[in-house]
Amino acid sequence: MGAIPAGFRPSTLFQLLEEGNQFQASYFLQPELTPSQLAFRDLMWDAKTGTIRSRPSRVSLILTLWSCKMIPVPGGSIQVLSRHVRLCLFDGSKVLSNIHTVRATWQPKKPKTWTFSPQVTGTLPCLLDGDCFIRSNSSSPDLGILFELGISYIRNSTGERGELSCGWVFLKLFDASGIPIPAKTYELFLNGGTPAEKGVEVDPSVSRRAPGSVFYQMMTMRRQPQLLVKLRSLNRRSRDLLSLLPETLIGSMCYIHLLVFYRQVLGDVLLKDRMSMQSADLISNPILATFPKLLEQPDVMDALRSSWAEKESTLKRSEKVMYFSM
Repeated sequence: MGAIPAGFRPSTLFQLLEEGNQFQASYFLQPELTPSQLAFRDLMWDAKTGTIRSRPSRVSLILTLWSCKMIPVPGGSIQVLSRHVRLCLFDGSKVLSNIHTVRATWQPKKPKTWTFSPQVTGTLPCLLDGDCFIRSNSSSPDLGILFELGISYIRNSTGERGELSCGWVFLKLFDASGIPIPAKTYELFLNGGTPAEKGVEVDPSVSRRAPGSVFYQMMTMRRQPQLLVKLRSLNRRSRDLLSLLPETLIGSMCYIHLLVFYRQVLGDVLLKDRMSMQSADLISNPILATFPKLLEQPDVMDALRSSWAEKESTLKRSEKVMYFSM
């Protein structure tokens, strides 16, 4: 591998994304059928409110990616094309949600520090949005969030392209008693290797297990690769919006209003406007057919956000419904 740091590995989450659509957001966004295949398990109509029915979930929170520090820099054998963090729900052995990607930015003067853009607005791309919503109804006591830092690269000598993991960390969302961990900022020290490996360090030259005085140990910990994230408690508005989404999904807060709108259209077409719930006739609807696929096209999602904001700016306050504003 040449000048690649010893703890780097081919990206595990990137490989899962390449295997099929079962870890794409589009897979989790579409409604799920009941075992009988005659009704939707997670999409129901509320005739009293005239909207889809909200659904609580065991985990419903907002996470903000702040920064990554002391990330080793690959040598001159490869050219780094982008830096990013991939995250998903994980129970210690398997991935339980879609895999969400957030692009990081960095400055040439501080190549070991990656930063993110919380609360993306305006023309900033959604790929940079460090504010992520997380929903899960998994009952696993070991449920948590798996973070994998990664780079996409091109090898100078051969032109080969690929993705490398620069470290990973797992944040459990519940303690041993089943109580949710508090909403606060977490400083997470990264592991090297893959989630299947144990005891691998990202950069063995600054091993956290090196012997020395207490002061030396403190200085060593400051040089460890780490990820800073913040779990945020939900206000009523955010809780109401998240409750209209599927039970399991991770995504960017900057386009959550588009997801809620899509779910509302699903309810209108599949539940409210159907002549009979027993009808198996094909339904022609361009929005339902194409929108889930657009989630994998960040440029198109940015265009939709821009169009939405432009339309919203022309409406009177009385004309705006809940999911028309964020």
